[in-house]
Amino acid sequence: MIIKKPYAFLIKNFRIIHGFLFAMVLYLSIKSFNIYTFFSEYVTNHFFVSSDSLASSYINYFMFGSSLLIILVGALIYHLLSLKNKSRKEYMYICIYYSIIFVYFIFMFSVFQKLQYSTIDIETVRAYRDISVMALLPQLVFLFITLGRTLGFNIKQFDFKKDLEGLDIDSSDSEEVELTLGSNSYKYARSARKAFRLLKYFILENKFFVIVFSSIIALVVSLTIFMKINVYQATYAQQQSILANSIWYQVNDVYITNTNMSNKVIFDDKYFVLVKVNAKNKLNREITLTRDTFRLKLGDELVIPNFNYSVEFLDIGETFVPITLKPGEEKDLVVVFQIEKSKLAIDYIFRIKNFESGMIGQIDSPYKDVVIKPVTLNSTEDVGTYKIPNDIVLDKTLLKNTKLSIKSYEISNIFREYYKYDFGGVTQTGTYIVKPQSTSSGSKSVLKITGTMEVDSSAGLDRYIKIPSDLYKYYGFIKYSSYGNVKSTYLTPIKVDYYDDEYSYFEVPSDMENANKIQLFLLIRGYRYTINLK
Repeated sequence: MIIKKPYAFLIKNFRIIHGFLFAMVLYLSIKSFNIYTFFSEYVTNHFFVSSDSLASSYINYFMFGSSLLIILVGALIYHLLSLKNKSRKEYMYICIYYSIIFVYFIFMFSVFQKLQYSTIDIETVRAYRDISVMALLPQLVFLFITLGRTLGFNIKQFDFKKDLEGLDIDSSDSEEVELTLGSNSYKYARSARKAFRLLKYFILENKFFVIVFSSIIALVVSLTIFMKINVYQATYAQQQSILANSIWYQVNDVYITNTNMSNKVIFDDKYFVLVKVNAKNKLNREITLTRDTFRLKLGDELVIPNFNYSVEFLDIGETFVPITLKPGEEKDLVVVFQIEKSKLAIDYIFRIKNFESGMIGQIDSPYKDVVIKPVTLNSTEDVGTYKIPNDIVLDKTLLKNTKLSIKSYEISNIFREYYKYDFGGVTQTGTYIVKPQSTSSGSKSVLKITGTMEVDSSAGLDRYIKIPSDLYKYYGFIKYSSYGNVKSTYLTPIKVDYYDDEYSYFEVPSDMENANKIQLFLLIRGYRYTINLK
């Protein structure tokens, strides 16, 4: 097969090649100037940027690709000039320098990642600024050189001259070369030795090209490994601040259970992973969180959030449904995932969507992965046994430092209660009757518990649990011994016309009046408090 050497064509388009080289150098000079400007303003104003991904805003794949193209084109020009025995040292310097710039961009990407989540002392930022200046200034020199060569300007003589004539194009630059294709009769061993010998000669004769291409391969491999570890396969931990799609997230607590807040089993063969997430919008525009914002990764399966169990997990927090965060708004949400019992595990991957489809060249992962380790709410730990009257601090539970004080109890088929009211400026005393509201399931009586409660508002449950009656309704049940039989019952609240926070009324079986032992249990998400009423 007969082919032609491309040297004549490349030499004739010498200025076009330089124009391409100039464009790449100009692009990276602008990007390097942006980095320098950022650190200069940081030092001057001491500001902290927390909008979109800071690292991706200043470093992208085009910058790495441009660096590699500059090295390749510089090596090509170096080779062309070596054929004509022309001065070519500046192109060797370009190749070396932009190999360093490639590493500089990797370093700056890691710096921006760190700045994105935390502040850095001013002395360190000044050092980064000085490094960015040192990276920028040589590029301006190369920018001037490549522009001059593109326009045909001879820097040494400060004159426009015909560069192509100086390159002495002749017929040898377009000479034909014959290549033989197909099999031959040499033995494999002899061919291997010959190939090795030719490779050795090629390396010795083309040291510069071998070094350049080896450097490019090393740079690309380094970039690939760095991006895999620090971007695309990076994982985050609970309690760590995470920036995704312009929203700051923090995964606080994670639970797993198959019971509701009253400790009743929802499904025997299904469990729920409950992820408590804090979401904060620091931008000056609204951002909507949809069902696609969160995922739970189970091997190759991605589970979407469930919106149907807001009542069952009131004590954990406000269940996540699609929501719009206003500028500056912060929300605590509980993302609910339903999984099969067979897929219970020690840890899971909680995914937060970062972007729909990234900009071309953007360096970022489509999801931010958080390793979560759920705490089971199904196990039961006995906290202690109490007699009345007594004060009980529920500090081991989700209610934090909520304090319950139980003074006394009574059981009767009916209670006549008194209340005060004002009529014509005179305080009057009225009465109301508290009695069982249903008798369909047998004879009923009324259990009256007297006590008070101080709710710890930091637990976030003061909207649902305000008085002792609420606490008993969600978490309480009774065990009692009657005529030698041990029985149990949940507490059914009785609605009364006039509320007094100190009194709680519940409908209970009437045989509890004759019980010789009555115990009130508070089972609060894995912690059991036993109160001996009798």
